Parts: sequence; structure tokens; C-alpha cells
Amino acid sequence: MRFPLCALILGWAGSAFAEPVELLQNQYKPLINTRAGRIEGCGVHFSAIISTLDSRLMNIQGSVNTAYVTGRYPGLMIKVAATEVKNGVVSVPKIHFAGMRIGAVDTQRMTSMTGENDRSILLLTDMQKTGDFFATFPASLHEGAWLSFSLDTQRGDYTFRLPPFAQSDADTLKQVNECDALGLQTLMNEIAKVQVSFPMQVGACSHVLGTEHVAAPTRAATCYSGILENGGQGA
Repeated sequence: MRFPLCALILGWAGSAFAEPVELLQNQYKPLINTRAGRIEGCGVHFSAIISTLDSRLMNIQGSVNTAYVTGRYPGLMIKVAATEVKNGVVSVPKIHFAGMRIGAVDTQRMTSMTGENDRSILLLTDMQKTGDFFATFPASLHEGAWLSFSLDTQRGDYTFRLPPFAQSDADTLKQVNECDALGLQTLMNEIAKVQVSFPMQVGACSHVLGTEHVAAPTRAATCYSGILENGGQGA
């Protein structure tokens, strides 16, 4: 089927390609959440200052978090929020869509919902819904990630790249990796206490923890995911 050129041009105009975005500054910080000393969440907070071609100046903040809550499957939550400064006035625009991509892997499989005050966006999933994605996706964040967000449903997304971790971020990465390893180990030990068919298999997975290497929590999560999916028979 052939389309008139003018219709194709109008279609492009209607889709409204997002204006170029320039990353002016970015900062990463570790997020460690505990309750009575027990690790319930580990993550990385990012804060990026960006500008657009039409001189919009925005601070895009958010976080990529893994959750290890007692009695629940390990999960992943990504939050994205924005503030804008215009003529010296700070506002909080509503984000209608947000998504993240690391390499060829993106967050389309995650559930999207509005955050606090109906301004931010939350992306959610857990081990039961998407297997070890909750661990493998954030484990690659240090490589850098493409972040897309929309402030207007009638226009295209703003897209920019969160940079790879610098040498100055090494301690942030170390803290989060250690937190993930401890959080996952604690949660699976708790599962083993109530699931009598799990202890031996859980023990078989635990040997990949206790290392600072970024892949260790990910390999353990993959092992645990196989145990849960197969009813305690192992991956």
C-alpha cells in the first residue's frame, strides 16, 4: 500500500519528535532501606539536570530499587519524577510515561502507575511476574541507561542517557551490591524456614553470594527464581 508523501509528512509532524535533550549534570547515590536492622530495599538514586532546545531546564530525579520485603517475592521498582525551573519559578510537571533501557533490555514488561501527588511515575515488577529480571536489570545500571519520559501525551518523549558509573561512583556500586546480596540471602533464608522442601536448594544457590562482584546477586536470583518456579525442585 502506498501513502501520499504529504500524509507521511503530516504523520511525522503529528507524532512530534521530542526536542534534543542535553545532559548538563548527573549524580548517583546509594539507597539502603532497613527495618529493625533487616534490609528491605537497595537501590541507586539518580539526579540529572537537563536542558532542551527551547531552553526548558529540568531536574529529572528517580531511583532503581530492589525490594526484599518479608513474605513477598523480591521485586523491582523504578521511580521517575521531574521539576522544572522557568523564570525563577519551580514547578512539578506531571510525567505521563517513563521507561528505561539498558542495552537491548527495557522496562516494557513492568507495570506502570502514578506516584505520589499524581506527578511521578512508578514502574513495578517482582520475581513471580518476570523471574530474575528484578535483579538482572538493575545489575547492569552501572553501564549507563537510556531514560525516556513524557510531559505531554500529544508529543514525543524526551530521551537522554544516564552515563555509566564513573570511578567516583565505585563506592556507590559496592554498597548497593553488598546490600542486594545480604537482602536476597536474608529473604531466602526466611523462605527456607517455612518451605520445608526448599532448604537444600536454597543452600545450593547461596554459594554464589558473599562476593563483591556485580554478577553474584544476579546469579543467585536466577537460581532462586528457578526454585520458586519449579516448586522447590531447583532451577
